[in-house]
Amino acid sequence: MVSDFEAVSDQQTKPMRFYATYPFEIDSKRRVQMPAKWRPPVIQDGGRRMAAIEVEFMLTLTRVRGDSCACITAMPAEVFEAYAQKVDGLPLLDPAAERLRRFLGSRSEPVTMDSAGRITLPKWMADKVGIEQKTGADKNSTTVVLRGEVDRFSIWSKQKFDADEIENQKEDDQELENQI
Repeated sequence: MVSDFEAVSDQQTKPMRFYATYPFEIDSKRRVQMPAKWRPPVIQDGGRRMAAIEVEFMLTLTRVRGDSCACITAMPAEVFEAYAQKVDGLPLLDPAAERLRRFLGSRSEPVTMDSAGRITLPKWMADKVGIEQKTGADKNSTTVVLRGEVDRFSIWSKQKFDADEIENQKEDDQELENQI
């Protein structure tokens, strides 16, 4: 018989996957709830809920279509580490490689998912991508959109997400038109 701990340990070896799109409210501390389907399993001990596996994500500001900071890309730490190792292998004095190093180094920050399944967005990142607290009656929360991207996910302000979706549709329509 496999214990709950062994079953959860086996789950850790599987890569995390992120599918679908979810709108969420963030609170005044910039905490955003992770969709339940994106969270690791919780260890159970005789019917008692115990701590979930600690998951660290690397958040990186991301450019889209010339926007200097359109969204925040979140990758499990091991996925980001694979990219960092590729960057390590680039030539030291290559100007493009140096730009990539500066971009990743200055626009990334690690965060850990808390026991309630939330991550906290750093203020400087939230500000850069237009995730701002509302004023008036709704001042304690604001809507963000989490979009699954298989091995990572992106976090958008609702306004930038809607604009990006319109641009994606235009590009898809143009691509189909070119194929006809």
